Amino acid sequence: MMSGLRRATRNPLSAWRRSGRKLSVAAPPAGLTHFRIGGIVDGEAVQAVWDGAALSLDEPLYTRALLSEVVDDIFVEEGLMPARHRSTLRGTPREVALTLARSCDVVDTLEYTRRGIRRMISDHST
Repeated sequence: MMSGLRRATRNPLSAWRRSGRKLSVAAPPAGLTHFRIGGIVDGEAVQAVWDGAALSLDEPLYTRALLSEVVDDIFVEEGLMPARHRSTLRGTPREVALTLARSCDVVDTLEYTRRGIRRMISDHST
């Protein structure tokens, strides 16, 4: 939910320099061609960047997203939520971006490119 946006107190790039993880995410022909998410997980600035082929993300965000996948799998198996709403790091770029944004305690920046148009949502009010 974007209503809880706050500006990160630390530079997300500094967290990226400390540790990172790379994953492969395939792009469908008409979907996103790039995304970047900056936010906070457990008080630490994190970032995820997908360049159209590889996803690079900070370890705290990766760990939180994996936990979200496990919890959603249980909810789907128990019939408590539809499978189409499940968190994933192996889905389409759109699904992965949504999973990562939902995994942040605070989302500071969400940037993406779709159909050649770059969009950026950022909270610079605080």
